[in-house]
Amino acid sequence: MADELWIVSDAEPAGWTIDSEGKTVTDKEYPVDGPRVNIAVPDAPLTEKQAKAIRKLIVKLRNDGVLAVYPKVGVQYPNNTTVDNVKQSLAYIRCWHDDCDEEAHSGADLGVSEGLPWVTPEAVEPPDQSVHQDALAQHSSLTAARDERKAAEPAAGVPEDQPSEDSVEGDTGDVPGQVILGEGMEGPEVEAWQAVCNEVLAQDANSEEELLVTDGKFGPDTKTVTKAVQSILGVPASGVVDNDTWVAVL
Repeated sequence: MADELWIVSDAEPAGWTIDSEGKTVTDKEYPVDGPRVNIAVPDAPLTEKQAKAIRKLIVKLRNDGVLAVYPKVGVQYPNNTTVDNVKQSLAYIRCWHDDCDEEAHSGADLGVSEGLPWVTPEAVEPPDQSVHQDALAQHSSLTAARDERKAAEPAAGVPEDQPSEDSVEGDTGDVPGQVILGEGMEGPEVEAWQAVCNEVLAQDANSEEELLVTDGKFGPDTKTVTKAVQSILGVPASGVVDNDTWVAVL
């Protein structure tokens, strides 16, 4: 029985897809025995018919034992969404209504809004990725460095854990060319690290961190996200991009 429900784009795997007219199509091959299930919608502003169909489906999934009565976080489903165009409608989808109260045993006494009016959302344009091409190119160079490091043999007579004579202050040593990064630093290396963070967060379904603006400035937001990414990678969450962090990424 799942205790997480997410709204995702119809380009992602999902058990149920709901179109703009509120028509629901079920994928009978979709696994529903895990901790999380997905409902898919087109990447466009929700219609009221869609939103009501999602609420109705949530009630059904609870009654059918696919969803736990109470979600992992909060008191109403869905937990979250990967679709920017859906975020502005989450409050309406989560609001208490008669069906939920009667059939799923949750209601206004649990602090869920009752009778929230429908507000037609505005289209959310996809972010302009062109400004991040330099950072993405830098990230590609990190991947190339990883492959080169794995293929390289250690120099004869030099222990692997010792820096070579060519090492410079600021280098991580074990990962050639990767500079230790911390709060207050600026530059293309920081921008590349921000792009790495966004990629790691996007691939982690359980992450609730907001994606970073890749502006090349290592401020408090970047430090917070760095700690979250380090936790995902299984290295100490120091907020400083050190050698262990680069090795885990590469």
